[in-house]
Amino acid sequence: MAVSSGASARKGHIIRNAVIGVVLAAIIIAVQVAIPLPHPFILNFSCTGLSPGSAAKSFPSGSPVSGSWSTVSGGSVEFAILNGNDYPIYSSSNDSGSFAFTASDSPYTFGADCSNTENVTVHATYSAAYVPL
Repeated sequence: MAVSSGASARKGHIIRNAVIGVVLAAIIIAVQVAIPLPHPFILNFSCTGLSPGSAAKSFPSGSPVSGSWSTVSGGSVEFAILNGNDYPIYSSSNDSGSFAFTASDSPYTFGADCSNTENVTVHATYSAAYVPL
């Protein structure tokens, strides 16, 4: 029994559509993996006159990280960012500041020491290609 030309054409369209779908899926995955995207984050912590406060965050190696920090009340603190080897990469004695670095030794510790109780907020962004959940 011979296959009609209509059935053959439908089969050709199905194959063509499947190939197009696979190609589009591959392109979407490649774009997600290759193009760095911004990943904003916020850290909040408190320090008291008796103990420092801190929060840790990991970044993919090679990711540029930039942001700012401030105390809620405007009081001065000893703010620092330490890399995974506990080496200070940024420090400031103030009520606010801004920072930028390229990640290499995660996790990073954002911390502050103060003479009075202070709440510290960090607003920052790092850029990285696909970040697995």
